Amino acid sequence: MKKVRIGLIAALLAIAASAFTSIQRSKSDRLVSYYWFQYDANGIIIEPSVAPSLGADPFGCSGSLHNCASGFLNYSPDGAKFKPVGAIQQTDLKN
Repeated sequence: MKKVRIGLIAALLAIAASAFTSIQRSKSDRLVSYYWFQYDANGIIIEPSVAPSLGADPFGCSGSLHNCASGFLNYSPDGAKFKPVGAIQQTDLKN
């Protein structure tokens, strides 16, 4: 009887473990928690006059730009504009 119980417990654990799946991350999940800066048509970062907010890419790629926005960990004021600080952490590519 003891062997039967152990076998049943093992079977239940196997069934329970197979019920879990790994999390599939979408593109939008990977594009979060950065300060996003948009590029112009010449590939130069547009320095906004308003401080960027931390979060997901607000621009969304469309049109002919290959790299429309990049996410950075920080930014700093530069006169009346804000510029990115540090290395690019994530680039939103054209769909």
